[in-house]
Amino acid sequence: MREVPDAGAAPVAAILLEFLKEPARLRPRFIHGQVPLPQGDHVFRFAQGRFPHGLMRDLPAPEREAVREAANAFIRQICLRDEATHYQALCLPEEASAEAIKESYHLLMALIHPDRQDAQHWPKGAAQRVNGAYEVLSDDARRGAYDQDMRRAIAQRGWETCRASTRPSNARCR
Repeated sequence: MREVPDAGAAPVAAILLEFLKEPARLRPRFIHGQVPLPQGDHVFRFAQGRFPHGLMRDLPAPEREAVREAANAFIRQICLRDEATHYQALCLPEEASAEAIKESYHLLMALIHPDRQDAQHWPKGAAQRVNGAYEVLSDDARRGAYDQDMRRAIAQRGWETCRASTRPSNARCR
């Protein structure tokens, strides 16, 4: 797998550290789309302890461990929560390319796969939800239908804070 480029990694690390300090304040902003999700490929690599050379050089070991802890907390609280959209599950913007979807999926599954030794600290059923998100988002027709269901749910409810379950047929707003 290719090495993480330095570009974009430092701002993602800063976002994650801020999230770790104030999850109660920032969690709703990410959940409701008020703040864009950080680049999923960086988040998932940080959770695995994989840092680009520039950050390895610039961040002392304790701070790298804090970024890793923050990435894991972000994944648990945003990406793998029960009501996460498919885009949130893979930490992707709605306009993500097929290549970005595939990369995020593989990085996240390498982290949470049930056969991994440390898989027990991830929410039950997380791998199945991630697989479901990938199946929908990697198929153009299913992705289009999912996006349309999300837009319809937002229009029907009239709320910006609408979110969909991992199955578009269960779209709902809170």
